[in-house]
Amino acid sequence: MAARITNAFTCDVEDYFQVSALAPHFPREQWDSVPCRVERNVDRILALLDGHGARGTFFTLGWLAERYPGLVRRIDPELVGVPLYDPESLKQAQELLA
Repeated sequence: MAARITNAFTCDVEDYFQVSALAPHFPREQWDSVPCRVERNVDRILALLDGHGARGTFFTLGWLAERYPGLVRRIDPELVGVPLYDPESLKQAQELLA
């Protein structure tokens, strides 16, 4: 009998304008005015996972969870982690720990 392979899948849920590399072009104060693609893209990932009977753990920004609670419910609240409100929170935490 062949050994069963176990895989883990995690997904960081954030939109294109929320990555730190684009912070100079999309300041946090402007996020509310930028069109989001996150719902459409996460729904595609969920459909792919569902089609294969797979699940994953999704880590979303608190900013997104607050604005798209339906998205969090579609993922499955038991599989969602909210480590930060926004990327600036990570920078502040790193500075505190330094």
